This record gives sequence, structure tokens and C-alpha cells, in this order.
Amino acid sequence: MRAALHAAKVTLLCGALLAVGAPASATGQFVVGASAADITPPLAAPAAPNPADCDLTGTFDGPHLFSLEEPYKDLNGNGRYDANQEDGGSGHNRIPTTVLDPIWARTLVVGNGIHKISVTVADQEGVFKEIWDLVRQKVRSDGGFGLDEMFISSTHDESAPDTIGIGGPSDTVSGVDPFYVELMIAQTARSIEEAAGNARSATIRFGQIHPDDLIPCWSSYPFVADEMVGVMQARDHGGNVIATLVNYGIHAEELGFSNDAQDRLHLSSDWHHFMRVALEQRYGGVAVGMAGPVGSVEMPKVFDGMRSFVPVGTHSEP
Repeated sequence: MRAALHAAKVTLLCGALLAVGAPASATGQFVVGASAADITPPLAAPAAPNPADCDLTGTFDGPHLFSLEEPYKDLNGNGRYDANQEDGGSGHNRIPTTVLDPIWARTLVVGNGIHKISVTVADQEGVFKEIWDLVRQKVRSDGGFGLDEMFISSTHDESAPDTIGIGGPSDTVSGVDPFYVELMIAQTARSIEEAAGNARSATIRFGQIHPDDLIPCWSSYPFVADEMVGVMQARDHGGNVIATLVNYGIHAEELGFSNDAQDRLHLSSDWHHFMRVALEQRYGGVAVGMAGPVGSVEMPKVFDGMRSFVPVGTHSEP
């Protein structure tokens, strides 16, 4: 599977970087916390725990894969059926048939004694600022946790539920399920609050590398990409890894554009899943993958050997 191979390559690069990365703090003036909150749509449930299930009579008992979907009634009066539909990828009306692996909101909190910020990455193609502002509002209403800023981004995952409206039945019908959005807001806020709550003294090391055997591809003009892979890792005073952050400007779209029709209907965090699992197995702590300045940068072209960095057309060729 290309997603797994791509993740393995990035993981190897991360390992090489962390072996030589420079520590940013020898005295531990940083505090760092991390947390991962599951934002996968929950599977179907009976009416009591499912706010979208408004029929208590059992009349509308058709099959449901997920909870938080309307049972054949327009519960919120928005004139359409609200269900989880996948964002981006190939084609419209991609209603998921299974959960291949969980999707997450993962947060890293860093403080230096003067300022404290949170960096959150969600497995989403993209999310409007107005939704993320509701996350910030929730955290502040819960006490703020001493955070000066909350930065939130997405992995450009094209096998996640639609939250921006482009994955519906047609070009003009939204695919956003407002019941799911409420869950995502609550869970993303939870990841920030938990990361802030478990922050502790830490040292930080970081580095970046320019891969010599793969290059991002582009789907549209201008052909511009940040080809660097950046890594930052925080450890507590006992040497235990708190978090590993990887920044690589590339889409998560292997499944969304798969030639296999069933692959395109799987909910998944795509290649980020394999990378994060590998990093957590190797180092421990929480792994966070960030998509960087992703733009129209697609999955990479992989070369058999080292390539030249001299531009030729739209790629640097070996």
C-alpha cells in the first residue's frame, strides 16, 4: 500500500533527524504537554446516546453504520439528510462503508515561562475558521489553561468526514453533518485541554532534511512546494518522549484518489496513521503529523536513487 510505504520513508527520515537533532534547551526552561483525542464518527447507537436519533418509536429503523446521523427525519430542519460524507477525494457522495483506522485531533502544548501556545492538527481536509473559533471558545470557557494562543490546522485528509461542504451528493449540496461537527469541536477542545493539563518540564530538539529520493507533485499552477521534512521532539527530564511533531507539506489522499472504489469509501487518516503508529512504537509519547504549507501539493514522486536538485520543468529529475 503506497500510503504505508510513504509513511515508512518519512518515519526513517525522522529517525535520522532525531539522532542528530540539536537540543533547544539544556536547562529545561520549556514545559510541554501532548494529547490525542479520537474524532472518528462513533458507530451506530440506540436513541438514548445518539442526539441525531429523534425517532423513539422504532418506526424509522433502517440500517445505520454511524451514530450522529438523522434516521430519515430532518431533525434540525435544514432541508436535507445529514450524514457523514467524506471530503475531497475522487467524486461526490462518498458515504463511508467502514472505518479503516481512527481519525484524530492531536495537540502539542509548549510554554517557555513567558508564553504558552497549543498546536493542534486534525485529520481533516480543511476546517473553516468559524468552527475552530468554537473550539477556542470552548477551551477559554473551561478556564483557558494559561494558553496565549491556540493554533489549529488540518492534515488535508481526503478520507475524513466533510466539514467544509464540498463532499456532498452534488456540487451544490453540502456534505457537512452538523451533528458530527459538534463532536469534532468537543473532542478537539478536549485534546487541547488534556495537553495543557499534562504539560511538564522538558527539553526540545529539532531538525529538518531535504529528501534526496522523493519530491512532491503538483495538481495546479504555480508549481511551488516546500520539500523539507521538519521534526521536533520533546522529552521530559527522565528522558521520556512527550511528543514528536513532523511537518511535511503533502496531501493525505492515497485512499481518496485510489483506483479501488472501496478504498475511496474508507474512513481513514491515510498515511499519517502509519507514520504516527511507527513513531509512537519507536519513541513513545504522542506523534503529531502536520501538513505544512500544503497548497496543491500532492503525493510524492519517488525515485529509485538520489536525484539532482537542479529544476527541470516542474520537477527536479535524477
